[in-house]
Amino acid sequence: MRLLVAAKEHRERRKLSLRTIVQEAGVPISTVQAMMNDTARRVELDDIGRLCEWLPCEVGELLRLEYIPDAQ
Repeated sequence: MRLLVAAKEHRERRKLSLRTIVQEAGVPISTVQAMMNDTARRVELDDIGRLCEWLPCEVGELLRLEYIPDAQ
């Protein structure tokens, strides 16, 4: 997500703070923080849609699936 935000900053010639992203995209701050830090485990589908629309991007550009086997 960091790369997508950086691209939007470049296109729009402005710096996007965490607060700006939350307000403009309409997504909870915890979701944005987790996405920016690559620590998100679950994200609401509505939030993914809002972020994709706001950035703009496709879901596959925003998310990367990493399979983590169950530790047993």
